[in-house]
Amino acid sequence: MKMTQRLALGAATALFAIGSFAFADDATVSNGMIVTFQYKMFSEGKLVSESTADKPMKYLHGDADGLLASVAEKLVGKKVGDEAKFSLPPEKAFGPVDPDEIQTIEKAKLPADHTFAIGERVAIPSPLPGLIPPKRGVVKEVKEDGSIVVDWNHPLAGKTIDLEVKILSIQKAD
Repeated sequence: MKMTQRLALGAATALFAIGSFAFADDATVSNGMIVTFQYKMFSEGKLVSESTADKPMKYLHGDADGLLASVAEKLVGKKVGDEAKFSLPPEKAFGPVDPDEIQTIEKAKLPADHTFAIGERVAIPSPLPGLIPPKRGVVKEVKEDGSIVVDWNHPLAGKTIDLEVKILSIQKAD
């Protein structure tokens, strides 16, 4: 077999593999499938997060937890090219506001050379960088005595989120 024939055969095999993947019309979102999708997430009508064409979301259906599990529930039965719009209540999204995550930090524990402002983002360094992310919050109040009230809840805790999702690919997991 000549080199050009082998290259053509290899290209045809690759094209067939790509073609069978891209045109698998009967594949639907179900357990054991790797699902790739693009999304836009809104809160109170404002865009808060979105994936891009070059960096879509990908997950193994049936093996998701948290917010992704709530999204996955809404995608069952969808096919490549399908679009979905849906809302998730706080308990299915980022959870309710946890009052225990709103804390007062005494002035003595704060940097002396910094003046805090309402709405300022703050962070506590991780005890295990690289393994545990830093704890992040927002200053909700600056008291007269110099202490601050920080809300460590996720910024979308307690809020309903709206999503627009488009299924880009579905393939069987190995």
